[in-house]
Amino acid sequence: MTLLGHDAAWREWRAAIGQGRMHHGWILAGRKGMGKAAFAAAAARELLEAGGSTWSDPRNHPDILELQPLPDGDEEERKRSEGKPFKVKRNIAVDQVRALQRRLNARPTLGERRVVVVDAADDLEKGAANALLKSLEEPPAGTIFCWSHTASDASRPQSAHAVGCCAFPSLAMRKLARCSTLLAAD
Repeated sequence: MTLLGHDAAWREWRAAIGQGRMHHGWILAGRKGMGKAAFAAAAARELLEAGGSTWSDPRNHPDILELQPLPDGDEEERKRSEGKPFKVKRNIAVDQVRALQRRLNARPTLGERRVVVVDAADDLEKGAANALLKSLEEPPAGTIFCWSHTASDASRPQSAHAVGCCAFPSLAMRKLARCSTLLAAD
């Protein structure tokens, strides 16, 4: 998958992998709709594959754990299970974070690493954010956190100084023109 406008983020991510200086947490910062979640999923797969962990279905890797708002009720859960569009709850609940933390007590399934993708950190309830920050401050061995973050820099997690950051700026007009050209070629 080609993600336009993510060149700098990929350089930062791949440099960390290549130089063996992978932070235990990464903030993926930018406006909503910039492709941070798609980048997080692709980067997580790349990190795990670099460590020798491969899986037949890259969208369902057992060492990529996603934390995102759940379907808004039983009917929406049914739609999700059928592959149909569904509505989600407004927030990520503290119970979801606690379930994730229980899972983090075990070793990664296939290799030495696992990645937790939080999409989006802005959707965490206050209690959920506090619980997740505890895991970020004392990360389980081999666990990398990727936080999609859309709020202003002033509202970043307090532990932001101890993590890496990939910025996702708005696409420049030349990138939009390139995108139009690529789409027209398809």
